[in-house]
Amino acid sequence: MKRFLTPLILLVFAISILVSGVIWWQGATGASSMDSSKSRFLITKGMTAGEIAVELENAGLVKSELVFRIYVQVTGVSKSIPSGEYDIPKNLRLSEVVNVLLAGPSEVWVTIAEGLRREEIAEKVVSALNISTAESATFRAKFLEHSADLEGFLFPDTYLFPKDVDAQKVIQKLVDVFNQKVGETTIKQVILASLIERETKGNQDRSKSGRTEGCRSGTTYRCRDNFETFDCGLAIAN
Repeated sequence: MKRFLTPLILLVFAISILVSGVIWWQGATGASSMDSSKSRFLITKGMTAGEIAVELENAGLVKSELVFRIYVQVTGVSKSIPSGEYDIPKNLRLSEVVNVLLAGPSEVWVTIAEGLRREEIAEKVVSALNISTAESATFRAKFLEHSADLEGFLFPDTYLFPKDVDAQKVIQKLVDVFNQKVGETTIKQVILASLIERETKGNQDRSKSGRTEGCRSGTTYRCRDNFETFDCGLAIAN
């Protein structure tokens, strides 16, 4: 009798553990709230699945960061979550939250590097926002049209743009940041700095190039790198 009783007890114990695990998993992967309102959630570039999990739990969008990490590892999507800003309803189950993240953000990070021409900036935005072929030509045309007199005023930085942003709003954002970062700058100074940046890209001796360009025009200019004023006579002598 004991020979049959021991395996039966072990079987019941194993089933109890399995049932308890299933109940726990269902609870842990359930919606963290009954509130259907949306919460804005930001994933910055380079964030790992573990960091995303912690932020989701802190934001009340998942019940357990541990369960989130297990879920994305088991399903093989831990490295497939794009960075950007999301609008996530608070009443979603864990699987639904992951689906929202995999579908992509409502706003996307776009990095504008230094020294890019207007055409290159437009192309960078089109690529980052994944603008359709049908709409990309219109976006490029409008961007170039409305930024015609703004070469050098489009500040290089990392921006967060809505996927449906239009060209004029992109331009306005870049110019606004330029004004905040640089302040009042003359058009001649900006054009000179832009030319120096383009012609000496990758060259460590930008300061010397700036002095030479200033003297070619017979004017004293202020270099973008260190905002020091050089006298043309001294520049020629050097």
